[in-house]
Amino acid sequence: RMLMGLTSVELIPIGTDVQLFHPEVPTTELRERLQIPSDSYVVLSPRQMTPHYNQTTIIESIPKVLEEIPNTVFIMKDTFCN
Repeated sequence: RMLMGLTSVELIPIGTDVQLFHPEVPTTELRERLQIPSDSYVVLSPRQMTPHYNQTTIIESIPKVLEEIPNTVFIMKDTFCN
């Protein structure tokens, strides 16, 4: 099938590779190393700080989240790109 002049299109989804990500892995050691209490919720955003990923939405939501769920820890990638 032709699509915009291309004969072959491959969809590469953005998301979690369930073959690599195993939520049942114990996190105790990692929490200890990062000094994250065991009863804390963790919000992880590994994306770069670029407009494309809209990280400002997460940053702007931090006060509201902490107001509702004070034992939340935010972990964000610290790389900024132009």
